[in-house]
Amino acid sequence: MSQLCFGQTWTKQTGTGAEIGNAKDGGAVWGDYDNDGDLDLLVNTNWDNTSGRTRLFRSNGAANPSFTDVTNADARGLRSSVAERSIIWGDLNNDGYLDIVRNAHSNIEIYINRGSPNFNFGVGGPMNPNLIITQLKRDGCSEGDGLNSEGLGLIDYNNDGWLDIIIENGECGIDILENRKQNAAATINTTFGDGNMSTEAEATSHNYFRHVSVTGNTLGLPLTSNNGDYLATGDYNADGYVDFIVRKPTGTYDLWENDGDGTFTANTTFSDNGSTNAQNGNKGGVIFCDFDMDGDLDIYWTDAGTNQIWLQHPTGTFTATGKPTITGGSDIDGCACADVDGDGDLDLFLGNDGTNSFLFKNNTATPNSVAALSFTQENINVNADAEGVNLVDYDDDGDYDIYVNVNGGANQIWENDLCDGGGCSYMKVFIEDCVDGTPSNRPVVGATVIIKDTGGNIVSSAQSGSNSAGHGAQNPPTAVFHLPNMTDDYTIDITFPEKNGTVEMYSYEFSAADIVNNELTLTALNGTDGSSCDFSLLPVELISFVGTATREGIVLDWVTASELNNERFEIEHSSGDGTFSVVGVVEGNGTTDEEISYSFIHRGALEGANYYRLRQFDFDGVNEVSETIVTFYEIKDDLTIFPNPVSDMLTIYLGRRFSGTSMNIVIRDITGKIVWNNSFNAPEQKVELTITHLETGPYLLEVTNGTYSHMEHVIFR
Repeated sequence: MSQLCFGQTWTKQTGTGAEIGNAKDGGAVWGDYDNDGDLDLLVNTNWDNTSGRTRLFRSNGAANPSFTDVTNADARGLRSSVAERSIIWGDLNNDGYLDIVRNAHSNIEIYINRGSPNFNFGVGGPMNPNLIITQLKRDGCSEGDGLNSEGLGLIDYNNDGWLDIIIENGECGIDILENRKQNAAATINTTFGDGNMSTEAEATSHNYFRHVSVTGNTLGLPLTSNNGDYLATGDYNADGYVDFIVRKPTGTYDLWENDGDGTFTANTTFSDNGSTNAQNGNKGGVIFCDFDMDGDLDIYWTDAGTNQIWLQHPTGTFTATGKPTITGGSDIDGCACADVDGDGDLDLFLGNDGTNSFLFKNNTATPNSVAALSFTQENINVNADAEGVNLVDYDDDGDYDIYVNVNGGANQIWENDLCDGGGCSYMKVFIEDCVDGTPSNRPVVGATVIIKDTGGNIVSSAQSGSNSAGHGAQNPPTAVFHLPNMTDDYTIDITFPEKNGTVEMYSYEFSAADIVNNELTLTALNGTDGSSCDFSLLPVELISFVGTATREGIVLDWVTASELNNERFEIEHSSGDGTFSVVGVVEGNGTTDEEISYSFIHRGALEGANYYRLRQFDFDGVNEVSETIVTFYEIKDDLTIFPNPVSDMLTIYLGRRFSGTSMNIVIRDITGKIVWNNSFNAPEQKVELTITHLETGPYLLEVTNGTYSHMEHVIFR
């Protein structure tokens, strides 16, 4: 079956192997669990049968991929029980492989990926869960065992470099399970086995996850509620910390801002009123999405009666828009957003409980305006009860396709023909984390990416990979960006959280030469242990780039592992206003596979924060920019003399008392006789003296400016 929508064809694929049938309730998730470069599929069902429950499908990686059900071979434990609600995956033990988290009403299960060569999940031959959570008791929770989970999300809430689990926990509010930092070897032995984490004491004894949002330790989150629904994660205010929104009923706020210190604050602008009351009879969905192309994340919220965009403007303030208006249905469960038509803005797909599901093409031309929000509705003839939905480039051709988890029928793939025949200017961006200084092949959860032209204009809206989204689902780890012209230069802006509470915000210039096979992989520069990974956009393989404040100025050191046609580095400096100027040039080493160390002293450093980046030039003039580092510099009240002893060149670094003032400098011998005398008109940072006529021995140097006087012994040799 093919369907033409405004010049764009969607074809319902059959025989792919991913069309699992019967009852569904929650979502599905795409990711590369076997690290072979293509997207595999996890599907939750509500079919309590060994042919149902949760299924794992491996892609064959072909141009028109088919999928093999490998649940019995690779994840047998998923067949043991129904866990029909949320399904997510992420690297819980920092070994570079995707692990699985799934849930039902009264249990949450964690399956650790054993990695190469077999990529099996769980413990032993039965592949049982590494951890089953059946109770999260605490005072004030009306649910008997303290567990009525629906939505799940992964974020590093305490900034320790390990993913933690957020739980929308019904009557018990919102819970967080803190990752206890177990490595790959520990998680597949009998230390954890398949035991229940029924109490705080037992969780501690497992030493795997700790229940932190308990009585007396709320982290700012609610401990009680009436019921609950699904959730979404995303850095909505672009501060580098991953926030989340949960679907809650009256009496509990839904939108929670990550404060960056392990606590959360309710965003009350997403008002707790009738339009945002999740209804227990209609388990809907919610997503973060940049609908107005201004670089921050807005919200789409579904409910039995109010399905609409909440526009963010100004930062942190959300306004209900009433848009887009749906014609032909309103009982929406699944929701997802992506640029399905290649025009740079993000479109919206809604899974309806009825005949048609709905695709809204985004026509918005003006950011930050409710009135300017504009969409064109197209119907996709799913002709079934759609639960969780995904927009994902499952066939790796550069456009987003549709996957629908169908309740009471076979799941559906609708293939997008936009890029058939190679007619798209696009690139796929993967933000790769690193561990112990080595690229890990795992996505950075919570990274936000924006593409701009050289004038700073957004040409492709903000997207985030691997965030929980929709109706028990998750965004794919790789984002597809469509560009106006592949021959132009662009800038990619990246924001993501790092270990120990730091936030990485990088801006890279790139050109078509950096995009190989329509793919751009960027590696997070700082590993979870504080080490560094390579900067992936420089043609020079840069190992490290650091700044150190000294009395001479700020010393910049960088090391390359290899170089190709490297003519020079230009050192660029900024005070933090976004404008960079060249403060020095260091000659490169052409082409070499040897490790080379470089150093440069910036003697004109400003007090406070100094921002530096390297612009590396090839011999043909092509240049690339490194990441930006910041080094803090303190200007002393008094002055510093260097070196001492001195041979011929004496440098006086001026402190607050002398910088920018007219001054007189006198040198006296041991008898008090003046042997050198000169005046200087308001030097800013330093004075350099060339004195060659003095005999070896001790002298007294005096600097005066009418207000202050500084004397210091100097030895000439």
